Amino acid sequence: MSTTLATCSAVGTATISNYVAAQSYTFVPAGPTVVAGGLINGMTAGTAYTVTSNNGSCTSVASASFSIGAMLPTPVATIAYSATQYLASGTTNVIQTGQTGGVYTVFPAGLSINASTGAINLAQSAPSQNYTITYTFSNGSCSGTVTTNLKIGIFKIPNVITPDGDGMNDAFRIAGLEFFPENNMSIFNRWGNEVFRSNGAYKQNWTGEGLNVGTYYYLLKVKDESGKWQVYKGALTLLK
Repeated sequence: MSTTLATCSAVGTATISNYVAAQSYTFVPAGPTVVAGGLINGMTAGTAYTVTSNNGSCTSVASASFSIGAMLPTPVATIAYSATQYLASGTTNVIQTGQTGGVYTVFPAGLSINASTGAINLAQSAPSQNYTITYTFSNGSCSGTVTTNLKIGIFKIPNVITPDGDGMNDAFRIAGLEFFPENNMSIFNRWGNEVFRSNGAYKQNWTGEGLNVGTYYYLLKVKDESGKWQVYKGALTLLK
C-alpha cells in the first residue's frame, strides 16, 4: 500500500501497490472501491481501513491499517478600502479580515504602503488615480492572494512658497490636482479677507505677488468622480 499526503487542493490518496485487475478487493470498513492502477476511491479522510484481495480461490491476509488525510485547510482573507477617496495628507489604511501575517504589494509603483500593516502614507505617495493592492497570505501550509482596487487622488499641498525666482516653490502648486479639472481655489489673509480667487479651475499660479510675507489660508474645493465636492483647507506661509 502506498499513500500520498493531502495538499491544499486535494485529499490524500492510497494505492494498492501490487494491484491485480483480475482480483477482487474487500475493504473494512466497507465503502471504498479500486479503480485502474490500484487507486482506491471512496475513502473517508481520517478513517483507518484494511483490505484483502481474492483471486477466486484464496483470500489474502488483511493489509496493515491505512488512511488518508483531509485536504489541508485553505486560509481565507479579505481586504477592502473604504476611507474617503480623496485625501490631502496623513495616512489611511486598507481594511483586512481573516488570515493575518500577510504581505501587501501595490501596482503600479508610487503608492507608499506598509508591507506588513497595509497603512498608506499619502504624504510619501505619488499622485495617481488607480492602484491595485494585493495581499498575499499563508497559514503555514497553504497560501492565497486577494486584491482591492483604489481610486485615490493624492494631493501634496505645500505649506510654504518662496517666489524668489529660483525655480523652486515659486508658486503655490498642488501635486495631483491635475486629475480633478473641476476645482476652485480661494486664498485669504489672516484677517479673513480674500486675496485670491481662481474663478474656475486653479491654474497653479498663485505667487503672492503684491502681498506681504506672512501666513495665508487656502480653501480648495474639488469635485470627485462621484460628483461630490471635497473641501481642503489649511495654512500657507509666504516668504520672499
